[in-house]
Amino acid sequence: MWDARKRLLPFNRGPRWVEMRLLPYWIAFGVLTALLLAGLSTASASSHVQPGQYGGGYLQGYVFGYNMWDELVPLGWADISASNELYTFSYSAYGDGSYGFYLPTGTFNVTVEEPGFISQSRMLTVSDGSATTGFNFFLERSNVPVPEFPTQLFAVLMVIAIGGTLLAKRTIRRNRR
Repeated sequence: MWDARKRLLPFNRGPRWVEMRLLPYWIAFGVLTALLLAGLSTASASSHVQPGQYGGGYLQGYVFGYNMWDELVPLGWADISASNELYTFSYSAYGDGSYGFYLPTGTFNVTVEEPGFISQSRMLTVSDGSATTGFNFFLERSNVPVPEFPTQLFAVLMVIAIGGTLLAKRTIRRNRR
């Protein structure tokens, strides 16, 4: 009589001990792990609240850049910093290139940086209760090659590993016949 416990023990079945019923769980584990790692690699927006700072204004705009065909496209996840003698605030643009954040009163140097583009800085004076909209940046290409490492590399490796496992399992089944 067939015993399920013996099938799971590697020393009883040799390399064929991999249970096919567990494969969907391993695939789900691989997909969830890949999504988790891809989520950890995305940029995040953060703000630094200074204690005792009241008043200020809102800054809103878009970050655009010229691609290799000289088309103006929104630059998602560009790094935006606003600094003066006392504070430095760092933010990231949203995926559509838009940004918006509050700044305390004062004069700030607003800088936008994105790999592969020439950074751009502009001065901004923020008064109490002000709202500056349309503070857009248009970045030129720097023509410096940017080393790109695909963030989905882990997912691709998981697909290759799963495909190799399925191929090995198929080969083992054919050899058993």
